[in-house]
Amino acid sequence: MTGKFVAYKEQDQTLLFDTERICYGLKKSGYLQLIAYWPMKYFRSAQLDPNNGANWAESAAIEPIYGISLSGWSSPMAFLVGDGSPCGEMLENGVKTLLFVGASASTKCFVFDLMSDTGPITGMKCFRESDGGLSFNSSQPPLNVIASVRAPDPGPPVVSGSDYRYTAYAGGYNSISNPGRPVMKSYVDVPLGGGELAACINFTRSAGCNGSNSGLGGYEYGCQEGAFGYVGGVRFMFTIAAVTTQSATGGAPYNYWRQIPLDRFPTALVVRTTGLPFPFN
Repeated sequence: MTGKFVAYKEQDQTLLFDTERICYGLKKSGYLQLIAYWPMKYFRSAQLDPNNGANWAESAAIEPIYGISLSGWSSPMAFLVGDGSPCGEMLENGVKTLLFVGASASTKCFVFDLMSDTGPITGMKCFRESDGGLSFNSSQPPLNVIASVRAPDPGPPVVSGSDYRYTAYAGGYNSISNPGRPVMKSYVDVPLGGGELAACINFTRSAGCNGSNSGLGGYEYGCQEGAFGYVGGVRFMFTIAAVTTQSATGGAPYNYWRQIPLDRFPTALVVRTTGLPFPFN
């Protein structure tokens, strides 16, 4: 019979770790850093075929992309406090940078990864009998998911049966501006209580948005979804996507969101940041 080790927290007897299960620990925490500016794609002419990539041209690089960089990584998961939607990764000389759009330098990021045999010697380390790999390292703050939250339903249609919605989420609200580049976001808050929370979305959906009555020039943009924590809850968001398409639109309705997928809804995993070192590593 294969042996194993299970540990519980003394204060509430909840599971701390089980050597038969995968354990994640805090790898790095810090504010997101500006990585680059990316362009948008605009349609050369309404008479051309939009399915042909050659009929789209690039704008100037105006969309700020933020990120956090890791070395010695395995399969990291990023939990955010503040705006951000994952939009890819970069790998250079073994350093992985997780990228986010719709974010800012005030967004906090807590990255968890499979626990590793690095850092201080003090503490307790457990290794798998099967392959000798490390399964738990007490010197790493463990990942403790306290909740999983499904994205709320979309906002009501502008007209019954229409695909156009004035907010991306039921009970949500918009933030639209044009500080030299289009910024269009639609939020919804899911209160949970319990101080500052961080969240990690398991996948993002794509949609379309238009901010014609808010100085965004009568264009429709591609947008994408994100989720992150704040003090007291989790916030879901649609924001203009990374390297989005920009195409001219006709008349009303204005300031809308559309083509939001209704056959699937992402989930945000939630952690408390209390007790997690910041910044870390």
